[in-house]
Amino acid sequence: MGSNEIKRKPSNNEFTDEQTIGDYLKEHPDFFTRHPELLADLALPDVGGEQVVSLAERQVAVLRSKNESLEGNFEALLARAKENESLETRVHAVAVAAVAVATIEEAFASMPALIREQFGIAHAIIRLGPRPAYAAQSTDDDIEVDIALSRIIERVAHRRSVCDDRLPHATLDYLFGDRVGSVDSCALIPLVDRSEHVLGVLALGAGDVKRFQPNLGTVFLDRLGLLLGAVFERLYRVEAGR
Repeated sequence: MGSNEIKRKPSNNEFTDEQTIGDYLKEHPDFFTRHPELLADLALPDVGGEQVVSLAERQVAVLRSKNESLEGNFEALLARAKENESLETRVHAVAVAAVAVATIEEAFASMPALIREQFGIAHAIIRLGPRPAYAAQSTDDDIEVDIALSRIIERVAHRRSVCDDRLPHATLDYLFGDRVGSVDSCALIPLVDRSEHVLGVLALGAGDVKRFQPNLGTVFLDRLGLLLGAVFERLYRVEAGR
């Protein structure tokens, strides 16, 4: 008999450990019922018998369940990727249109309508705060920014969008006026210039209470705010001849 044919005998400690495990399983016959994930790692002998077949079937069921879970995760990731691609395309469309905007008045007239169209949103409102230092001051008597707008700008002073379905009625009334009755959730998007100064807000109002929940990711909303912030900064500088 060659040396490679000699089988190592289990040590006394291994016998003791296996005996302990066997005794435990006898005392707890529902162990694998409580820990089904362990069945997928068991090595079963290729022998007949009802108990072995039952255990093998259970392993297959566990593996099938894991596979279905992985497939579900993959499909969810695929759906999210498609959604993100769609949002990227819409933001790009707004960016292309923004390049052609020549005046602040034109921005107010065209940008909200384009955003409503691209994102399928019921209401889109732009409200600007006090003019920044690099902007030309209006020759008309500037209307002092009221408390409602000041509080809204403070709400997004951290330069991140805020989504909520429980904004104060006074805030919603200020933003949407007589259309407030059709707004059940809202997104407040800061318009941020290159100096990270908040120029104002873009408010999106939806009739679906689930559209803008507080836990909604705001990556694309923030990008939209940066885009519009750059538009208004450019227009302010053009107006001021800078």
